[in-house]
Amino acid sequence: MTRFTLFSTALLVGLLVACNGEEEEPITIGEGTTPEYAWDGGPASQITVLRGDLEDADYAWAVLHPDGDEIDSPVVHGVVPTGATELYSDELELTEGVTYSVWVQWSDDTRETVSFTP
Repeated sequence: MTRFTLFSTALLVGLLVACNGEEEEPITIGEGTTPEYAWDGGPASQITVLRGDLEDADYAWAVLHPDGDEIDSPVVHGVVPTGATELYSDELELTEGVTYSVWVQWSDDTRETVSFTP
C-alpha cells in the first residue's frame, strides 16, 4: 500500500467512527405529555421527574419502590409501577414546551439523568 492509500483509509475509518460515535442517552424519553421512560441497567428503585433545570426545579412526579431495585423499564409518566409508591403527583401530565429532567436511581445511589422538552 502506498502512503496515500494508507492515509485515505485511515481518514475514512476516522470519519466513520466520528459519524457513528454519537453517545446514546442513558434514558430514552417517549413522545407526548405522558411519555414512556426507558433505561438500561436493570430495575431501579426510584424514578423522579423535575420541572425546570436541575439547579432550580420543582418535583413534577416521582415513584419509589420500598424494596429497592424493583421498578422495571419502561415506565409511563403518571402510571405507578406495581409495588411502587407515588411520592409526588403534581404533574400527571407534562406541559408542552417546558423543560423537564428525569432521573432513574438505583439503591446503590447511582443515577442517570436526562433533560427533555415534551
